[in-house]
Amino acid sequence: MAQASKESLLSYPFARSGMNRWVFLLLILVACQKPMHVPNVDPEVVADAVNKTPAETIPVLNTTNATKTTNTTPVVKNVTRTNVSDLIKGIENKLNLTVNETEPEEPLDIPEIPEGEVRPDFEFKYPQEGTRVKGEVVSLTLRILNFTIGRMGENVTWGEGHFHVRTQNSSLIEMERSTKTLRGLQPGEQYITVEMVMNNHSSYGVRKRIKIEAQTVTAKR
Repeated sequence: MAQASKESLLSYPFARSGMNRWVFLLLILVACQKPMHVPNVDPEVVADAVNKTPAETIPVLNTTNATKTTNTTPVVKNVTRTNVSDLIKGIENKLNLTVNETEPEEPLDIPEIPEGEVRPDFEFKYPQEGTRVKGEVVSLTLRILNFTIGRMGENVTWGEGHFHVRTQNSSLIEMERSTKTLRGLQPGEQYITVEMVMNNHSSYGVRKRIKIEAQTVTAKR
């Protein structure tokens, strides 16, 4: 059939008359083309084959860097009036006490202890915390430890000195003995503050306070 088509084209007058050879060759090529065979493909089979292909598993690496948290919060020692002498050197050199809830005391200087020495101390012998006294007068008595009563203005010698005493309604009282009579107490709660100082009035870093109750004395008839 292809051979017959070629012969038919050659028999056309325009071929014999010398028509453009390119057009003639194009017609021959079209006549010689064979139909393309397209296989019958079932789309369901193709889809099923695609769906059954196992998916490749890609491992996921955990790149999160684990950070170790270190607790750097400094531990602060609870400082009270009873352990001032136990403060570690260099940690704290001042301690604030209060006369009452609203009247702050001056900062307390805590000097370093000379080598081979100990910090002097004292205790309230009378009155003590919570003592009830009658009237406006009380005899303050202290028990001193590692301390010698000296004279104000003398050369500073570690372990010598005197006391500074304050009540709520009095000015500073210099105490050069272990006993001192305090006068002018007001009825009700009263705070007595005692600080141990050197001969030049520098603090030893020991200051204590107690609260007492002064009771009104009724005059006898």
